Amino acid sequence: MAVSRNGSSNTAHVNMMTDSVIANLPPDGLRVIIRSLLASHPEITTSFEDAARQYLAQAQTKSSKSQFTTLDIDGLEKTQKIARCMLGSGQAFDGVSILDKLVVRGIQIALDSPETEKQRVDSLLASMDGDLVQAMTAVTKRLAVSSGARVFSSIEQNIVQRLLESLDQCQEMLKGTGIAFPYGRGLWQMSSPAWGSAQMSKIIEGFSTHVQNGFTAFDMADHYGDAEVLYGRFRSMYPHKDEMFTATKYCVFHPMTVSREAVQANVSERCSRLQQEVIDLLQFHWQLWDNPQYIGALQYLGEDIRVARIGLCNFDTEHLERVVESGIKIYTNQVQFSLIDSRPTCGGFIADKWLNQPEPDVYDTNITPSQRKYYGMICSWGGWGLFQELLSVLRTIATKHKVNISNIATRWVLDFPYVGAVIIGARIATKTVQFLTASVLATLISAATAAKQMQINYYSDTKCKSYSGQLDVTWAQIIYAGKTNYYNYHYGSSMLIAERQAGGCLCNIYKSRDCNDYLDQMRYTGDFKCKTAASLAQSFACYYNA
Repeated sequence: MAVSRNGSSNTAHVNMMTDSVIANLPPDGLRVIIRSLLASHPEITTSFEDAARQYLAQAQTKSSKSQFTTLDIDGLEKTQKIARCMLGSGQAFDGVSILDKLVVRGIQIALDSPETEKQRVDSLLASMDGDLVQAMTAVTKRLAVSSGARVFSSIEQNIVQRLLESLDQCQEMLKGTGIAFPYGRGLWQMSSPAWGSAQMSKIIEGFSTHVQNGFTAFDMADHYGDAEVLYGRFRSMYPHKDEMFTATKYCVFHPMTVSREAVQANVSERCSRLQQEVIDLLQFHWQLWDNPQYIGALQYLGEDIRVARIGLCNFDTEHLERVVESGIKIYTNQVQFSLIDSRPTCGGFIADKWLNQPEPDVYDTNITPSQRKYYGMICSWGGWGLFQELLSVLRTIATKHKVNISNIATRWVLDFPYVGAVIIGARIATKTVQFLTASVLATLISAATAAKQMQINYYSDTKCKSYSGQLDVTWAQIIYAGKTNYYNYHYGSSMLIAERQAGGCLCNIYKSRDCNDYLDQMRYTGDFKCKTAASLAQSFACYYNA
């Protein structure tokens, strides 16, 4: 038995036993453990990605293009997973090289498959459409350098060109078949294939339905796949585009050399993708606090007339103070904030559907990345049992006011004086949109007593009819977030501190500071963990007169 000089026989024995654990754990269990390790020890992320790349290099299909044409739908799905792993581990161009063959094979399968397989094939093609968006995002990241972005090498350019040629081939294959071209870069939940995808026609229909129901403010980011492009395409076609409010983000996740030219180039890209000359709200995220160049970047943004308002994303109190003291005018700070952790509905868990339900299998295919993340938050907060007590309390209050649990949770967040609006996530389905519309109206009008006469304001002073026919409220344009991306944020993204008729300013900076102070205090003192559901029930009953 081989033993390292610095180790012992016990070390070797433990390694053998550990290997036995790895060999016998179910795949879902391994995923849980790996995610936990990466969350607890982010410094091993690079090693994990390196190991993944080595594995993929061995597992990558070394077949010729002709062998791709023989893949059945099962083989296509298996190879798709390899391509996705490559995109996620920094092998963007290797992933693109596989995708350019898969998209063609996908169309061939669609043309040859029986009617009984149609739904499965359609779902696969829609997911591959999402992969194309992810591929372009991965390519963009590979081109990022400290001064901005480098140009393609000749090899890289050829790889991307082949993908474009494959997409053209797919369009030719579908001519006269009556089958719609499925690769319209139509990723709806814009950050990851795990969020779901949809065809372009459904996306445009979804945008239209939201806007017609009063959801005219949209929140996105520079790294949310093609979110800006799709939104910009819809907005350019919408006849009342001035009624829409555009909020996007400029996010810096990696070291860069800040310059006026680099910042202006990012703004130019935002304007081009959004098809707008002026961005209503540009929210700035800075990942590396030990690099103070974020002040300079914000100053350059303040000089750019194409940025109507500057916001922040996930800035804590200390760094928010520094920005304010530098003289930069900040309108918003998008942070997390909810009953349990820091999102209004805790990734969708604070809802009627989870009342009296067993603990979820967080790696079930029906569980979203958001729910996986916030299930962990629930466990840290107090566990599933205590969470069920909380839902029961909320259900009692919701029943009294004839609304749902999410309404009460959202109302609780909105009633803090430093909160002007919350970001509501929704999928594309019409029924979901109808439910969301009714849900938000209930949050605004029914969840609080009539005596409160809620005056929830949005970015403009425009009045609209009260859907209740009784209260003349200023319509709260709730920010619609098609997705929330989960990078290694300090707090994550979920709430926009917005205007409450504060002197024409979206958010008084001191209110924003108050919100951060409150959140910081909760983090530092451990007040996130609920001690007893009874105490929470008492405070809720008092607040809502339940």
